[in-house]
Amino acid sequence: MYRLAVVTLLFASCAIRIPSAPMAAQDGDVLLRNEPFSVAIVSDFAAGGDALADALAAAKPDLLVLAGNAIDRSRTDDWIALFDAVGGIPVVPLPGDGERRGDRSLDRFLASWQGLGVDGLPDPVSWRAFVVSTPSRRWRFVVLDADRANLDGGWNNQLHWIPKAATAGDEPLVVLLAHPPRSLTAGRDAAAEELVALLREHADPPRVVLVASGGAAAPELVLPGGRWGEAWLAAGPPAPPVGPLPRSADDLVLAPPADAALTGWFAGALDDAGRQALAAAPAYDERWPVAGFWWLTFTEGAIGCELRLFHDGTWVPLPLVRWSADSGWTAIDAENEAASVGP
Repeated sequence: MYRLAVVTLLFASCAIRIPSAPMAAQDGDVLLRNEPFSVAIVSDFAAGGDALADALAAAKPDLLVLAGNAIDRSRTDDWIALFDAVGGIPVVPLPGDGERRGDRSLDRFLASWQGLGVDGLPDPVSWRAFVVSTPSRRWRFVVLDADRANLDGGWNNQLHWIPKAATAGDEPLVVLLAHPPRSLTAGRDAAAEELVALLREHADPPRVVLVASGGAAAPELVLPGGRWGEAWLAAGPPAPPVGPLPRSADDLVLAPPADAALTGWFAGALDDAGRQALAAAPAYDERWPVAGFWWLTFTEGAIGCELRLFHDGTWVPLPLVRWSADSGWTAIDAENEAASVGP
């Protein structure tokens, strides 16, 4: 079984001891895995407490994407607590606001995760790409860092690296960021948009099938390109308190299968008046809080996407959508629902 072996490093010349642990995959790695292959995408890990750590340990994802804010602040005690909480699960770490709080240049983050770096650059960096090879298909994961303001000269290095990542292989691309390019709850992030647009420019269409991120005020799923476009999945707080999840914002709309599943879930505990209020509400607000994390299942050349919704101290699965090369994005377990996600 994969274990996080935590060791201690000296931090530069300051003699500050920093714990460190191995990642699930370094740049260029090819992971050979059986099916189904599962990926949990969690933002704000620290907000989930011991209950979240226990739920993930029981679920045993093959990869755990820590999509930002895995710690509240970059301190030695926080890193030790994180490594202890995720011990035994292969981790794909992304730096968010919490990782940069007290560590703007990410010195601690880059020292804490062993193996960060890309070919051609002498120093560790926060972006990379790796492949998961299953019996039915290979999948390429591209990890990007959209924090342009704090990357300084590293931003241009990432821009020069992206074409290489986009043109390698011919696998479907799953893009991972700590901030969504566009979001129902977080608005627009110009830096994340630039990175994803550059990746699309160099990748053969339609290789980009999923853009997954943290940084949302609530878990959300949108399908801006409809059935045959890419899905945008954003993780928010795994447990309350959580911000409202709008059904629409600007030209984005909560994916119909997600809206239908959430409405069905919350309506089960409501009377007729409550159901009418829910159906008419422009957002899932504090009356119907949407908190949780995302669970992806890769099997038989397809991606299944479900929301693990927080409820009464645990997380319940809500299957939402499925992608395949033949069918695009369709609703899970619903007949004749393909048209509901777009033409």
